[in-house]
Amino acid sequence: MINAAVAGLGRIGWRHVADILKTEGLGIGALCEPNAELAEKAKAEFNIPVYQSYDEMLEKSASDFVVIATPSHMHFEMASKALKKGFNVLVEKPVTPNAGEAKELKSVAENAGRWISVNQSFRYRPDVAYIKDIIKSGLIGELFQIHIYIPGNFSERSDWQIWKKFDGGALANWGVHLVDAVLFMSEQNPTDVFAKLDRVLDKGDAEDSFKVMFKMDKGCTAEVEAAKSFFNKTHWHVCGTKGSIIGEFDPVPVMKIKAQYVVDGKTETKSESFDFAQPQYSSLMIPHYAEIAKNLKEGKEPPVTIDSVIKTMSVLDAARESSASGQSIRIIS
Repeated sequence: MINAAVAGLGRIGWRHVADILKTEGLGIGALCEPNAELAEKAKAEFNIPVYQSYDEMLEKSASDFVVIATPSHMHFEMASKALKKGFNVLVEKPVTPNAGEAKELKSVAENAGRWISVNQSFRYRPDVAYIKDIIKSGLIGELFQIHIYIPGNFSERSDWQIWKKFDGGALANWGVHLVDAVLFMSEQNPTDVFAKLDRVLDKGDAEDSFKVMFKMDKGCTAEVEAAKSFFNKTHWHVCGTKGSIIGEFDPVPVMKIKAQYVVDGKTETKSESFDFAQPQYSSLMIPHYAEIAKNLKEGKEPPVTIDSVIKTMSVLDAARESSASGQSIRIIS
């Protein structure tokens, strides 16, 4: 049994614990939660050691890896501590506030002889996998455009995610998923970014809406966006030299995907639907943890590499710089 120690038992932390316990080959060795009420609840529910001190958990736990599910601004320091103590680490997204700190964590992990991975769970969405397979098959030819819009609403948010000091904002919360999914699906590297970030309704100082456009090294242009809006756009719009893909929630939570492409001069169609209300899609972390367990059992590192996440974070960094300057930003590898 491979055991994880989970730090942080807020909304996402409880989901990590539940999904680890549902994964064959994985278990929970320890938990950490500074809130006394939540710590007592966890002790009663899971019957495993629960620490209120993170340092104490690192000293006493014999777990194989640490899951950091705390608010985003705490990730860098907590991940560094765990790596230096000899633990492997899985961090909730975003891994750090910027690509520079992500590179530092990579260096700390290499020096400690340990791995660090990130819960980029969008890679495990069924629509992402389906569209990626079509792209790789060559049915729609060479990619030249990808667009994804996250369905939103015209409502105000009031939790820690509205504050920059906590590494909050729509870009860190949703943009990190969308950019990562595009890079994962296209298997291309970002080169140039132009973006506009807006704060429309939320009362904090972080953006609640964004539009990010970026070019990639093999000729594809991507556009990812989220907006405070009563109305939604098409979720996926993917264009290739031989065909196109469209994906829409019709209605939510059913995602309908349609691909049309030309074969020997004739137009053919391929389609699929995914009902996100079905139990198998209740958590994207379950298939992620299943692949983590498989890789670790085979002596491999987790599937989401820190290098791939650094590429994602470099786009977010450039988007913030572009929005502030009004200029397109070149990504320097």
